[in-house]
Amino acid sequence: MGGPPRPRCQGAAPRAVGAGGCRAEAGQPRPRRAAPGAGAPREGRVREVAASSPAGGRRKTPAGERDGGGAEAGQPRPRRAAPGAVSGDRRALLAIKLELSDPVGWLSSWNSTSSDFCHWTGVTCTRRRHPGRVASLDISSRQLSGTISPAIGNLTFLRKLNLGSNMLDGEVVFGQVKKVPHFFQNSNKFSDMLLIFQNLLQPINIMIKCPGIATTNQYVSNTCHLERHVRFLLVAWPATLQVVPELLGVILVFSCWNNPLGNRLAEVGSLAHLSLGVNQLEGEIPAGLGLLSQLRTLYIHYNNLVGSIPPSLGNLTLLQILDVLENKLVGSIPVSLSHLDRLVDFEVGRNNLSGTIPPLLFNKSSLLYLGVASNKLHGSLPADAGTNLPGVKKLLLGNNRLSGTLPSSLGNATMVEILGLGLNRFQGRVAPEIGKLCPFNVEMSANELQAEDEQGWEFFTLFTNCTRLQLIDLPLNRLGGVLPTSITNFSTQIQWLSIAANGISGVVPSGLGNLINLSNLDMGENDLHGVIPEDIAKLTNLQVLLLANNQFSGNIPSSFGNLTQLQLFSLSNNSLDGPIPRSLGNLKNLPSLDLSSNLLTGFIPTEIFGLPSLTDYLLLSDNYLSGVIPAQVGSLKNIQTLNLSKNNFSGEIPAAIGGCVSLVWLGLADNSFTGSIPNSFGNLRGLNTLNLSRNSLSGTIPQELGNITGLQELFLAHNHLSGMIPKVLESISNLVELDLSFNILDGEVPTRGVFANMTGFSMAGNHGLCGGIRELELPPCQDMPQKRWHRGLLRIVLPIAGTAICISLLLFVLFLLKWKVTSEKTKTDSFIGLTDKYPRVSYLELFEATDGFAPTNLQSGSSRSFLAECEALRQVKHRNLIDIITCCSSVDTRGNDFQALVFEFMPNYSLDRWLHQQTDEQLHKLNLIQLLNIAVDVADAIDYLHNNSRPSVIHCDLKPNNILLDSDWTAYVADFGLSKLIGESMNISGSYSGSSIGIRGTVGYVAPEYGGGGHVSTAGDAYSFGVTLLEMFTGRAPTDDMFIDGLSLHLFAEMALPDKLTEIVDAVLLEVQPYENTANYDKILACLASVVRVGISCSKQTPSERMSMKDAAIELHGIRDVVKENYV
Repeated sequence: MGGPPRPRCQGAAPRAVGAGGCRAEAGQPRPRRAAPGAGAPREGRVREVAASSPAGGRRKTPAGERDGGGAEAGQPRPRRAAPGAVSGDRRALLAIKLELSDPVGWLSSWNSTSSDFCHWTGVTCTRRRHPGRVASLDISSRQLSGTISPAIGNLTFLRKLNLGSNMLDGEVVFGQVKKVPHFFQNSNKFSDMLLIFQNLLQPINIMIKCPGIATTNQYVSNTCHLERHVRFLLVAWPATLQVVPELLGVILVFSCWNNPLGNRLAEVGSLAHLSLGVNQLEGEIPAGLGLLSQLRTLYIHYNNLVGSIPPSLGNLTLLQILDVLENKLVGSIPVSLSHLDRLVDFEVGRNNLSGTIPPLLFNKSSLLYLGVASNKLHGSLPADAGTNLPGVKKLLLGNNRLSGTLPSSLGNATMVEILGLGLNRFQGRVAPEIGKLCPFNVEMSANELQAEDEQGWEFFTLFTNCTRLQLIDLPLNRLGGVLPTSITNFSTQIQWLSIAANGISGVVPSGLGNLINLSNLDMGENDLHGVIPEDIAKLTNLQVLLLANNQFSGNIPSSFGNLTQLQLFSLSNNSLDGPIPRSLGNLKNLPSLDLSSNLLTGFIPTEIFGLPSLTDYLLLSDNYLSGVIPAQVGSLKNIQTLNLSKNNFSGEIPAAIGGCVSLVWLGLADNSFTGSIPNSFGNLRGLNTLNLSRNSLSGTIPQELGNITGLQELFLAHNHLSGMIPKVLESISNLVELDLSFNILDGEVPTRGVFANMTGFSMAGNHGLCGGIRELELPPCQDMPQKRWHRGLLRIVLPIAGTAICISLLLFVLFLLKWKVTSEKTKTDSFIGLTDKYPRVSYLELFEATDGFAPTNLQSGSSRSFLAECEALRQVKHRNLIDIITCCSSVDTRGNDFQALVFEFMPNYSLDRWLHQQTDEQLHKLNLIQLLNIAVDVADAIDYLHNNSRPSVIHCDLKPNNILLDSDWTAYVADFGLSKLIGESMNISGSYSGSSIGIRGTVGYVAPEYGGGGHVSTAGDAYSFGVTLLEMFTGRAPTDDMFIDGLSLHLFAEMALPDKLTEIVDAVLLEVQPYENTANYDKILACLASVVRVGISCSKQTPSERMSMKDAAIELHGIRDVVKENYV
């Protein structure tokens, strides 16, 4: 927003400023007309001023200035002028032409062969009393140069002269001219201009502009000699005024005059109107202006004036308008100004004024306009602030530091049109009396206003009765409670409605579609829920629609494609699901689109990529979008930010993205992209940030990335990139952050550029690297030539070996499939499959081997769902899943059927025993490395069950008691008694399984959705793993007595991050670990925080929000590698 553009003062022609030449900022008025009878109007009304009488009123246009050739109806034909006089005017014009250079030939009609000079270019003649005499001469903007002949003084009936926008110099002498009411001279280069007016019979109005000599970029000091006939002067060049005591008004426009406000103006005792606004005036406001006792209007706005407002201005008892808007004034508002009883317009906004507002300013019944916005004023408003301002139309107090409650007396300012109270520190409820006002604009944003119930929202409901209200702006307050249904009752005049960033809850009622003139609707950053009303699509004038950061659910209405005027559209951070409507491709005026952080699924419609208007950003991150990115993405030639991170996109990254040449930020992280990084990325010369982390990208890092000279951040971690690190990366001088960790890179690490400082890059998890700076502690690269030869050999051998392995695996799979087809599907055969594979033992042998089935030799839950476990174990094989030694099928001592599976002996029992030791047990605590190894083992096992086992298996009962530890502290996941096979239509009993189940698992570890009969899913195992992980590192079980009244292990950990980590982590992990130095200790703390975050992410309440086991395994592997590097 801001003020109008500053005029270009040196060597450039000034531009006229119209009434709408500047746009008021929030809380500021648009430029307005002077009050009736107030004298000179504001700056910019050049043509009106020049044509006005000294008193400021419009005069009738003389008949001699009318256009057209014939006499009016009913008027006598004009008399012919004396031949000698006419020929005198003709000779004068020819003499004027003789002194001018006319390269374009504008004055070609001025020639001696043509006697009818009244039709010459720029000449207008009189038609009545003295017909055929030159009345007006306008040769402006004709690219003329030279001087003005003294013969111009012979045009004795000249009333209007315009020489503007040429390159004239010299003097202009009026000798015989009796009346020159209008004189225009601007954009010329008079080196020593001297205006001489002789024998004038009436006062004149003069407009003079002298921008100076453009070639030297300097202004010439000019002198304007004014006779006593001059009453109203409009000056537009750095002149030295010869002061005339009878001068009534001075207007300065578009000047670069540094200090025109000298105290000499105080000598003009009759001066009533002084307008020096919209210039580049510097210095202070002279105190001598307080001596202008007749002054009624003072405009010095939009300048660079400094210092304070002189208290002497309080002596101007006739002053009606004081406007110092947008300068650099400091200090307080002088109390003396509140004694000006005739003030109509008081504007001191957009300065650096401090202190309080003089209370008496609110006691001026004459005030129509009170503007103090955009300063540093503080204090509260008087209780009677509105009582004595019955006629005020614009009350602008915004963008200060005002506090306290809004007095109900503001409701007495019944004539107010603009109420600007925003960007302050007002508190409490808004009085209902204020809601009874009927302004055009209500601006109360960024305060501390409150509403918790229907009474608190009463002011809002009352505003709906105002039929002329166009803007109501209430964001960034503390307006809570339920959204009033009255929001749909505003009149159709409403254009701007913002209630964003409050604490408003409830649903958005239908009926907003009736507000047909609404152009801005902002309800973002609240707690609104439910579906988005379809009838919003009726608001076809909408340019801004912001519903982000709420809890909206359901689909995005496809009818939103009708909002073709939208220029800002955000639905981010909600719970919207379903596909992105193709109809959004109709939004041809949309420069930005934000649908991030929802639950959206499906493909990105190609219509979105066909929006040529997308120039700012397209944000679709953190959803469940899938499929491949189409090549049409390259059509976004002008987009600056593209973020598709945290989705389920697959396939290769399209090379067409290299066509998005305006990109500054590109995020494709946390997807399943494969293939190599496109070389075309080197075309993105303006890119600052590139994030491709956590995908499955392979191949080498392209050398072409070195072409992105402005690159500042490059993230390629957690992929399968191989080969050497391109040395060209060290030549990118702007690169300050580089993450290449957890790839399979090898070779020498560069040492210059971003690689010269450990804080700027990360290489963890790449075990083939060597060299680099000393802090990396990598092995030297002396043997690199031989190693490279070995790598070359491996590149030949590995594909051959890989092919052979693949063929072998294929044959093995075919064998298994054949075996599966021929096998029986009964419960008995499941067990027979195991008995054929493993030796069978008798009941007695098993009884003796387990010391009479001692509890320490039995796995928890081994008596349940025996056949389910048989079926699960028959399908899976992994190094971190419990392996069967043998099985037993017999009868017990009572003659009952007895069936058992015998597993390998686990000397370190279960994880639960080490986490929660009995008081009589003398067991050491597990250290950090041991716990991380166990966490990684378990994550790998569950990841295998979910993603690599065929069919996939859901464990359904993961907990520390089902995690067994061998003598090397390797973890094994056991107890598949509740497991669920997915990907097949039949369950283990041979019947078809339903879509939901009863409660599966153990209290505290079971996913919350299972409690309500929810679907079995891999997200349920992720929840159990998250809880287990938090239990491992905090030492607290989810069923601990402390977890009451809604507090859970998940919330306990979540509330502690990031500042209270040491208060929740098992103290043993911080007390006994030997860390080399403080830096290492800080890194360990950071890793512990990362582990806790994984636990929190896995144990979120909603299944769709949980981290997958694949991602959890990747994260934990990375954390463990970092800990090992810093753990002594």
